[in-house]
Amino acid sequence: MADATPIRFAGPEEIARAQDAAQSAFARTRATPAAERSDLLRRVAAEIGRRADDFVALLVAEAGKPVSLARAEVQRARTTFEVAAAEAALGPREERVAMDSTPAGAGHSGVARRIPLGVILERVMHFFEERTVH
Repeated sequence: MADATPIRFAGPEEIARAQDAAQSAFARTRATPAAERSDLLRRVAAEIGRRADDFVALLVAEAGKPVSLARAEVQRARTTFEVAAAEAALGPREERVAMDSTPAGAGHSGVARRIPLGVILERVMHFFEERTVH
């Protein structure tokens, strides 16, 4: 078995650079028309499909995942971008919300709007463990 590649965690400088890059990308993305965002997301999904075997091999090598689970993860990534493309194509919209869940709201309705607020920074730790049943 080959030696495992050491895992390197991001430090404060890398996190700050990633956050700055995300803020910059958010500003550009927010100003991009819905049709253009949708097209970009569709192209990402298509590229994931085109390179699926490469991504599967990476997941197997890096995480030790069985090929079947790696294929499912790559397909899920592709599907995520396809769904995001369809959602982006709809563009900004409003949704009517009934307010009658309390007596004071009877006969009233509200409007809900999705408004991108900015970047969310989250630390995610995920390790795949192969489990053997005896």
